[in-house]
Amino acid sequence: IVLGIFWTFITLLLSDLGQVIVMLFIFIILLIGVGGKGKTLGLIFLVGIIIGVIAIVSKPYRLARIENWLYTMSLNFFKQPIIEGSIANYNQVIQSLNAIHHGGILGVGIGEGVFKLGYLSDVHTDFVLAGIAEEAGLLGITIVLGLFAVLLYRIFRISNRSEKKEYQLFALGVGSLIALQLLLNGFGITSLFPLKGLTVPFLSYGGSSLIAFCIAIGMVLMISKRAKI
Repeated sequence: IVLGIFWTFITLLLSDLGQVIVMLFIFIILLIGVGGKGKTLGLIFLVGIIIGVIAIVSKPYRLARIENWLYTMSLNFFKQPIIEGSIANYNQVIQSLNAIHHGGILGVGIGEGVFKLGYLSDVHTDFVLAGIAEEAGLLGITIVLGLFAVLLYRIFRISNRSEKKEYQLFALGVGSLIALQLLLNGFGITSLFPLKGLTVPFLSYGGSSLIAFCIAIGMVLMISKRAKI
């Protein structure tokens, strides 16, 4: 109930529906972690979808963003768009896909990317993965994702081996947040998911994000001292 009030505040007053969706997914993951009942999880998920649909339909700009995303996504992956729309608001995503394609397998070389020179702005923030893919290619982005996979494996292993439930849930929450932000950003820059201004943990520019994730990892390391791994 408290979280529901908090999410309503964020959605209505701050108009940040994307952050609420991320928090809802993490909340559901933590509920599964404590052995939540299927009916409870289903009810929360259903209520979340209903509220999300209402929040999107009630704001014309949100509905327009969804329509434009569906148009852009279908334009990239299907022969015919599945809905009428415009790519005007998703030109950055189009340039992101071009940068990834330009990188190929081995990339054009570190520091040699051209899409960051005006075609793809803020490549050091939301589109850092596209910048890496252009300069280091498929090989480079695979190495980056592999490092994230090792990090997440270790975090979830610490969560699974911790004796206290509080420690388990904290580590599970940290790992889930890192994984969700990585996936949503990766899907967003390739038009598979509506683009949301989420950082790539430890890679995107932003001091507050880096500090927050470093503190979280530090606390997980403290938990690991008491875990049988």
